[in-house]
Amino acid sequence: MRGVRIVNNLNIKKNSDELWQFFSNIQKFAAIVPSVIEYRMVDDVTFVGKVGVTLGKIPVRSKLTFNITKKNAPSFMEAEGVSYLGEAVVSMKKSGKETTEVNKKSVGRIATTLNLIALSASETRVEFVADIIAEGRLRKIYESIIKFKVPLLKNQFVENLTKELGITVEQLPEPENVEGPEYPDAAPKKKGKIRQFFSRKKNQGEENHEVTTEGELLESRQ
Repeated sequence: MRGVRIVNNLNIKKNSDELWQFFSNIQKFAAIVPSVIEYRMVDDVTFVGKVGVTLGKIPVRSKLTFNITKKNAPSFMEAEGVSYLGEAVVSMKKSGKETTEVNKKSVGRIATTLNLIALSASETRVEFVADIIAEGRLRKIYESIIKFKVPLLKNQFVENLTKELGITVEQLPEPENVEGPEYPDAAPKKKGKIRQFFSRKKNQGEENHEVTTEGELLESRQ
């Protein structure tokens, strides 16, 4: 089972050091994250806010916490986000208790990497990857939304970046055969009482068979 991976490779006619200063600033980074409709800064590496997409005529909103977890100046950065998916169904639920339950058990986890490659003194390749894994009762719905919205999210990232930098950003063709991140291995299923009973019987039978065979072997040697 795999999640969703978004790959966005760009060529930008700007010095890599200048771009590093831009991307490593969490407030500026927040302004270009696709679908973010509002945010506030928590500290110099974290912001919280809301992301929103529209499914047909239905607006879908989710809470988001995002923070930069690793910086290798002046070219590489990692960031992680958590989206609380229950916010998306508040208007569809009549019971506040039910909504709270969905919200606590429905989470989207986002891991992003940003790599800057200097092509020349005035041009830089930007490689952006976002891996998204959903958990809980809304997992399938969330993944369907993301997969459907991938082209829009990529274009919005480019538009936001173009607006913030004030220069044209070239979006490169998407790599072929992009696979999403693998989900963590599921815990092994516990055996029911009936399966446990027959499993014990099978093991006992194998043990008895081994004892008999060994006894016969000793007797034959005598």
